[in-house]
Amino acid sequence: MLDTGHVNVTARAIGLDPTAYWAEHIEKLGARLQHLHLDGNLGDLDSHVAPGDGNFDFKSAFASLKRSGYAGWLSAEIGIFGANPIPPAPKDILRRTHDTVSRLWAEA
Repeated sequence: MLDTGHVNVTARAIGLDPTAYWAEHIEKLGARLQHLHLDGNLGDLDSHVAPGDGNFDFKSAFASLKRSGYAGWLSAEIGIFGANPIPPAPKDILRRTHDTVSRLWAEA
């Protein structure tokens, strides 16, 4: 399992490009990779905001996945931290997540 939020935070903390760090993990894990957690953040805290609401480059990440032949699970891991731990409109966030991920996957 690999998590976009963890990759973004870790890469930035150690001074690496998150997209390159992601691609490195995809290559190393190969066929063992079965599941992905998709969530966004700003690279400082694994805040689990909707994909696209942070600074992680999902389009490039999806291109790496496609090149690898990935055919496993994609799951949204959304649970906003901070002052509003329960999203005020979870259905809207889930719909936006679906639409964003679908669009970026198609564009990758």
